[in-house]
Amino acid sequence: MSSSKMSLLSAAALAVGLLDIVRGEAGSCAFPNEPVGVGYFWDSSCELGMLGCNADGENMECRFCGAGAEISIPCPPSSCHFVNDPYVPYYWDPHCELGTPGCWADGIHAQCRFCGEHPYTSVPCPEGAAPPPGAACNFTDEPDTPYYWESGCEMGTHGCNADGQNAQCRFCGAGIYSNIPCPSAQVCEFPEEPAVPFYWDLSCREGGLGCNADGIHAECRFCGKRPFEDVPCPGPVAPPEGVCVWPLQSEPALPYYWDETCEMGKLGCWADGYHAECRFCGARAFENITCPNTTTSPPTRRLVEMGNVHV
Repeated sequence: MSSSKMSLLSAAALAVGLLDIVRGEAGSCAFPNEPVGVGYFWDSSCELGMLGCNADGENMECRFCGAGAEISIPCPPSSCHFVNDPYVPYYWDPHCELGTPGCWADGIHAQCRFCGEHPYTSVPCPEGAAPPPGAACNFTDEPDTPYYWESGCEMGTHGCNADGQNAQCRFCGAGIYSNIPCPSAQVCEFPEEPAVPFYWDLSCREGGLGCNADGIHAECRFCGKRPFEDVPCPGPVAPPEGVCVWPLQSEPALPYYWDETCEMGKLGCWADGYHAECRFCGARAFENITCPNTTTSPPTRRLVEMGNVHV
């Protein structure tokens, strides 16, 4: 698999917020010397034999990510190491290199990248990018639905502009927003940071071991450490292969299909942002790309079974 594809897989995992569901601060890696050219983070889902785990040789939960042999493991933004928290959002981009706008943000890792705010407005933030300090929703009346600050939010994206003032303010984890994972770091409310990892679990509405961890939200759940060792901490999940992926109700109106000949730079490819083979066709800027087994009529919401074209 190409490095460019791995880059977008990493962005995809960040996009759905799956890597930052579990707090990394429950533990810390203990390297005698800082690793060069690779990221790392504390992954409470690590087990013996999993790629990248036991990175420091002392802690099973210490995991390499985002470069080299571990490029398939997405790095959370916490893999960037700043002396002081910047006032610009940032994320880990394994395709970054010195000289590309926003890259080398922390001065340590080429893959650490600024995004979204001046002077990096040309670099869109993926979902899951670290919010700048002090970023917060501004509700006139506190809603019952959980919410958080999503640096990758845009107007029109499901759940975004939750407070009616900030596009980056996003609903999550309940009702029609239940398919948007709540990042526990922002939604759970502890008076002091616990030593046990935790995450947001919608099944906790029915109760269960580790639920109501912060004493406020039933869905806030402890995991992985005694006495919650029987509650597995969720780990990163890559998007499925062989099909286009449109998370969080973001499927486009344009037709698209799976094209094995696609590659970086070819018109219409990378349509879903996750797979090189996912390709737009038959309309607007892509009207010269023939959709297999389709007509020239305006797109409608249907699946053309032969050719696997979605229009």
